[in-house]
Amino acid sequence: MTQRQLAARAGVSQGNLALIEKGRFEPQLSTLRKLFDALYCDLTILPIPRKKVAAVIEEKTMGVPSRRMWD
Repeated sequence: MTQRQLAARAGVSQGNLALIEKGRFEPQLSTLRKLFDALYCDLTILPIPRKKVAAVIEEKTMGVPSRRMWD
């Protein structure tokens, strides 16, 4: 499928599609949905942690005095 065909099926301009492919334009989620629908694909967003949860918790609590309920 050409850019022109995909753009027409998705209802976006061919120019914007070219910019998206080149990494010069960051599309909105709604535009990505249109493109994936036009390709008969499902769009899945998968979060991938950059750090382990324990490390994030430790960073957030460093320097914060612990509070005890009975003190």
